[in-house]
Amino acid sequence: MNSTRQSGNLSVDIAVSYIEKLGYKVIERNYYARKLGEIDIIATYN
Repeated sequence: MNSTRQSGNLSVDIAVSYIEKLGYKVIERNYYARKLGEIDIIATYN
């Protein structure tokens, strides 16, 4: 795995940790939508 991808994964890990502490539930990570590209985090607020 290259350093750019590792850095991106670490950034998403940090963001997920933060939004979960705020009460959000992460539904999907690194979702690829054909017309939109990659969506890093999809979450809902409980």
